[in-house]
Amino acid sequence: MTGLGRALGVDYGAKRTGIAVSDPLGIAATAVEQIDETDPGMVAARIAAIAKDRGAKVLVFGMPVNMDGTEHANTAVVRAFAERCGKVASLPVEFVDERLTTRQAERHLWHAGLAQKGRKARVDMVAAALLLQSWLDTRKHAR
Repeated sequence: MTGLGRALGVDYGAKRTGIAVSDPLGIAATAVEQIDETDPGMVAARIAAIAKDRGAKVLVFGMPVNMDGTEHANTAVVRAFAERCGKVASLPVEFVDERLTTRQAERHLWHAGLAQKGRKARVDMVAAALLLQSWLDTRKHAR
């Protein structure tokens, strides 16, 4: 990914969407925003705006997968939304397995000492950072 620019990680949900961004070298992911909006069109527009502001060159969406590796009930919804965002932002879209990222995010925030309310307000952003970091690490090892 070196020299290709930043990646924007998206943990899309019906109630909230977490956003993370990589550094320009594709080494580390950082949680940046949680979108508390349910209208898919407005969420897609916000994702496109963040991608432009952050100089993202690719959108990376967490793909819901069952523990046995089969498609989750929400897989088609996430894929369709991701494609919509890619069109709105004029960026390519990639997917990464998001199994257990929300649980890992909750655990990180609990260990950080945040109260339940603080964890709920940040869990989707942290999940986006975890899934983006997983994608970055996979790309690094593939080179």
